[in-house]
Order: sequence, then structure tokens, then C-alpha cells
Amino acid sequence: MVRRTREERVTVTGKLIVKDEVTLAQLINLMRQFRDAIEYAHKLLFEEKISEAEVKRKLTGILSNA
Repeated sequence: MVRRTREERVTVTGKLIVKDEVTLAQLINLMRQFRDAIEYAHKLLFEEKISEAEVKRKLTGILSNA
């Protein structure tokens, strides 16, 4: 018998304080990379019909451990 678990989502609300321009530039670059990765994943999953495992493998090249 398969048990279904309830999915929980977390929302973080707060104020982000950036100390210097270098940190801000790194944050903006990371945000851009994340956006690009999501758009690419959407294209692969829904337009090219590639499996989820293959999409995850391809996304690691874009995001790495950023």
C-alpha cells in the first residue's frame, strides 16, 4: 500500500542586507543563472519532452554548486 504524504512549502519573509557591491553583483548573477536554469528546464520538460532525470543532469552544468 502506497502512502501519500502531504507536501509542505516554506516561505521566508525578511530583509536582505547586502554589505558591498561585490556581494550584490554575485547575488544578481546567481539570480540570473537560476532564472535561466528554470527557463531551460521548462523548455526541456514541456517542449522537448525529455525525462525529469535527464533534465536534472543537464541543469547541474548550468547551476553547479552556486
